[in-house]
Amino acid sequence: MVSNQIKTIMIPHKHDYILRLKKALEKENIIVSLLPPFHYATPYNFLKVLFLRLFGYRIIHIHWVYIFPFSFLMKMFFGFAKKIGYKIVWTVHNVLPHESNEKDIEKTKWFYNNVDFRFVNYKSNIKKLKRELGVNTRENVEIIFHPVFDSYPNNISRDESRKKLSIPLDKKVVLGFGLIRKYKGMDLLAQAIKHLDNEYYGIIAGENRDSELVKELEKYATEVGNLKLVPHKIPNENVQLFFNACDVVVMPYYDVTTSGVVLLAYSFGKPVITTRVGGLHEVVEDKKTGFLIEPNNLEMLIDSIEEIFNVDYTKMGENAKKLAYEKFTWEVLGEKTRKIYDQVLLDETR
Repeated sequence: MVSNQIKTIMIPHKHDYILRLKKALEKENIIVSLLPPFHYATPYNFLKVLFLRLFGYRIIHIHWVYIFPFSFLMKMFFGFAKKIGYKIVWTVHNVLPHESNEKDIEKTKWFYNNVDFRFVNYKSNIKKLKRELGVNTRENVEIIFHPVFDSYPNNISRDESRKKLSIPLDKKVVLGFGLIRKYKGMDLLAQAIKHLDNEYYGIIAGENRDSELVKELEKYATEVGNLKLVPHKIPNENVQLFFNACDVVVMPYYDVTTSGVVLLAYSFGKPVITTRVGGLHEVVEDKKTGFLIEPNNLEMLIDSIEEIFNVDYTKMGENAKKLAYEKFTWEVLGEKTRKIYDQVLLDETR
C-alpha cells in the first residue's frame, strides 16, 4: 500500500452517485474533496486544485466528460493538473453523451487516452469503448459494477402510495422512471400501455429533458385513461411513492451504457423489464430478476409485460433485491476504488 491515507478530488459535486461514493471511500480512509463542473467555476477549480495539491491531494477522479464545456479547457486543465503531480481517473458512466456528435467522439477519445485509469460498470462497456472510440482497452481499465441506489426512504405501503398518486388499487402497474430522454424508450412504453388492456396501468415519471418527447407522451396520456405522466424532477422523499406504487419497472432503453434505475428498482424489490443493450444483461438475470427483451420491439415489450404478470413477479422482485445486496454494494465499490487508487499511485513511483 502506498500510504495510510489517500486524498482525492472528485468532480462533479452534486450527484447522488458521487455523494454515496464519497461516503464509501471515507470508510476506506480516503479523504474526498468535491468540486463543481467547470461551466461556472473554472478559476475556482484551478485555484482549488492547486491549493489541495499543497495539502497532499494526489488523485482527481472525474465522472463525466461534460464537466468541461470546451475541449481547450479540458486539455488546459489536464496539462495543469499533471504538471503539478496529479493522477487522473475516470468512471465511464457513459461512453458518449446520449445525444452525441463527431465533436463529442473526438473530445471523449482524447479524454480516454489522457486519463491514467478508467473504471467501467460492465464488461460489455469495454467492447463499447473499443467499438465507438477505437481506443486501447487492454491497459488501465477495471470493471466495477454500478452499486444499488438504496438511500431513499422506503416506509410507505403499496396501497398508500397508489392513493397518494391517484392510481387505482386493482391495476397491474408498470413504471418507467428517470430523466425523460429519447434513449430511455419511454415513447415505446407509452405505446405499449396504449395497446394493453385496461387492467394495466402505466406511470412515466422523471425530469423533463426533452420537451418534444414530453409532448408526445402527453398525447398518449390524453388518448388513454391508464397512463399517468409526471414530467418533472421527483424529490428524493417522493421516489418511494412511484416504486412502491408499481408492480414492475419497465425501462425499454434504445441504447445505454449504465442504468442506475434498474438497480434502484432492485432496492425496492421490484423486477424489471429492460433491453439487451449496454451491460444490462450483466445485471438482469433473465426470468429470475426480470425479463430481457430486444430493443425497439413493441410487440416483444407488450408480450413481456403481459407475461411477467402471469408468473411470480413478486418472487422475481425478491431475487432482484437479494442480488443487489450480494453483488452491487457501495462497500465493494469503495474497496475496489481504494485498490485502484493505490495501484495508480504505486505505478507513479516505479
